[in-house]
Amino acid sequence: EKNTQISAFAEVVADLSSLKSDVSSLANTTQLAPTSASSVSLSIEVTDSAIAEEFTADVTVEALATAQTLNFTNANFTSTTATIGSGTIAVQIGSWDSDFDSFTETTSTNISVSDGTTITAFAAQLNAVSGVNASVLNVGDGTYSLVVKSELGAKNAINFDVADGYGSASNPKTSLNVFDTETSGIGAVGASIHMVQATDAHLKVDGVSIYRDSNTITDVFDGYNISPKVVNTTSFRVQSSIDVDRARTDFAYFCD
Repeated sequence: EKNTQISAFAEVVADLSSLKSDVSSLANTTQLAPTSASSVSLSIEVTDSAIAEEFTADVTVEALATAQTLNFTNANFTSTTATIGSGTIAVQIGSWDSDFDSFTETTSTNISVSDGTTITAFAAQLNAVSGVNASVLNVGDGTYSLVVKSELGAKNAINFDVADGYGSASNPKTSLNVFDTETSGIGAVGASIHMVQATDAHLKVDGVSIYRDSNTITDVFDGYNISPKVVNTTSFRVQSSIDVDRARTDFAYFCD
């Protein structure tokens, strides 16, 4: 009899444990169904069902967040082992003005470049700086480019300030000064250096402009992530409401 009681108690404990698991699963399941009328332009997902609520908004995607791209070319860059002269270069993160000739830095990291450093090794030095991505690109015409990209967002742009750059504009070593963007800026977009401008994502939500330095936006609608994908200046509806059928199915499963 004692063993029977113990066995029955164990079954009760197991049932309570199963009930707890089912209740927890039901509590963590959202019945909200967010939708975007232009899923090509913007996607939306629930990230925290505890704070997510029903809502409706009209949205336009005015611009996506982009990374700045700088392209450094030189007739001497005929291989990945082309060399540059010595010097010190300050790698600055910050923002350019509208004319791209004045830079406001938020951080600055000095790099010491040895005489005869290859452009591949120089790219590796730049990559060691947070917020910078550098690579050597085979252009295809017998020359190579040093391509430098920032992180997304207008305030994550890059500026190079060269101090004491040595070397010459002729073979075999190229002066470090060819990478200087502090003296005269980076020029207009599409110019010889400045390929892509660093910009913020710009959305309008019910006519109100918002700007973010990412294309994954977590703080516009509580409990949701929205991700702009392409520019669409025609207003479209973004909303979230209770999915009644799903709620009924989840409750029926719990009751079973």
